[in-house]
Amino acid sequence: MGIGSAILDALGFGDAPPLPKLYTHATLYLNGTKLAETTQIAVRLDAHTSDIETVDMGFAGVSPGASRVIITASNAIPSTDFELHPWASSDSFMGLKKDKKPQDKPVELGVWTAKSSLVTLGWFRTYSITYAVNGRAELSFEFVGFSKPWTFPK
Repeated sequence: MGIGSAILDALGFGDAPPLPKLYTHATLYLNGTKLAETTQIAVRLDAHTSDIETVDMGFAGVSPGASRVIITASNAIPSTDFELHPWASSDSFMGLKKDKKPQDKPVELGVWTAKSSLVTLGWFRTYSITYAVNGRAELSFEFVGFSKPWTFPK
């Protein structure tokens, strides 16, 4: 038994190390179009419950809330043009238009990962553009949509 075998035994691998796994990646789609410049995606399913506390019991449970999906993502900005134009998506931005009327056109945002997907309708809440010396230019956004379950293949 050599030094390598002793280390593998000590780590609990026996004689053979575990085989490496192939891990998935996530892809973001806006109205059915792939956002190829996406650098980061975060999906949060928010039940939006309210804590219930009483004098006698302290924390007593939760009250159901209006659930939602919140997706944050960042896109690299190529030197040629934006992949996702914040101003072109302004019909689905939660701010006010020039005529002071709120936006009313939801867009479809979908995330595909690990052979499953989550697709929802909603609105962009925020946009921000960042750049740093020796860094990349990046457009980040927050999207809020209707609560939907993940879809898994059958």
